[in-house]
Amino acid sequence: MICGHGMVSQRLLEALCRGRVRPFTRIIVFNGEASAAYNRIQLSLLLAGETNEASLALQQDEWFRNNGIEVCNGEPVVTINREDQTVTTGSGRVQPYTHLVLATGSRPAKPALPGADLPGVMTFRDLEDTRTLIESAGRHRR
Repeated sequence: MICGHGMVSQRLLEALCRGRVRPFTRIIVFNGEASAAYNRIQLSLLLAGETNEASLALQQDEWFRNNGIEVCNGEPVVTINREDQTVTTGSGRVQPYTHLVLATGSRPAKPALPGADLPGVMTFRDLEDTRTLIESAGRHRR
């Protein structure tokens, strides 16, 4: 089981699937983001209108199916019970695991400055941030 589905966890999945002897029969990936792993480095190209969201995907749904990987997008892990070897997701799903990888990434830090919490002050870290910036720019065109 993997908690988090960014570029690093996708590389791990690909490495596990390349091996001749797979040490697993099934992998579950819980992802707090609504989208499967994507190329975060190219978000600026999406913001500039030079690419589209589909081109950012690191793998297609078929690849996950063919490799026995269940990706649960929009389903963050909120509790880990190491003694029982289970995780609980935001929706209340309790899932047992044999091996657990935490690949939760990072969050942008907003500086503690006056006005940092005002509407229109945004971060630029993930696909959702990019969508918000694109929508905001569209609303405020002259």
